[in-house]
Amino acid sequence: TSKTPCGFRKPPRRARAPISAPSREERTRMLRLAMEAEPQPLGLAAEIALATGMGRGEACALRWPDLSDDGSITVSHALGNGPGGFYVKEPKTGSSVRTIPLTKHLNTMLSARRRDAERVAREMGVALGGPHTLGAQEERGRPYNPTRLGKDFAASCEMSGLGCTFHDLRHTLATMMIAGGCDVRTAASCLGHASASMAPDV
Repeated sequence: TSKTPCGFRKPPRRARAPISAPSREERTRMLRLAMEAEPQPLGLAAEIALATGMGRGEACALRWPDLSDDGSITVSHALGNGPGGFYVKEPKTGSSVRTIPLTKHLNTMLSARRRDAERVAREMGVALGGPHTLGAQEERGRPYNPTRLGKDFAASCEMSGLGCTFHDLRHTLATMMIAGGCDVRTAASCLGHASASMAPDV
């Protein structure tokens, strides 16, 4: 019988990437610097991720109709990157489609930005329609590319001396929620995790 030498070896353990959850002071400084940085949507993207737990693909896929008048926002799609550029993709799992309540501050920011977009659309004599929240405000305007967002955020953090990635903002929200007394299942559902055990594992 033929035997493969691989059959006698144990597979290597999967190495987890180090997790970073910025402190309150670091979050405040990071958001202030991101808000002042170019491109302009960078700070808003960071605020969205910190308040909702969205990934960069989900944040970049947001459109104005996803923002509800009741102070919540619905995640139903994400943007991915391929050889031909970005593309809209379906959520990973059914739990990835979710409606998230916004903080009062973020809801005020987004509502004001939407009113500005509606005003500009009226002045131009066109309907606002559903352009991307973080992208160009024309009906067929390009969204904020998720890869570009990740690089812009990394550059902003590097300039401010913070070792943080955009994805770490999801972990930060979960850490804040659980530390504040929120149950794990609620924190996991906010992030769109399919399993409630995934949040405490990370």
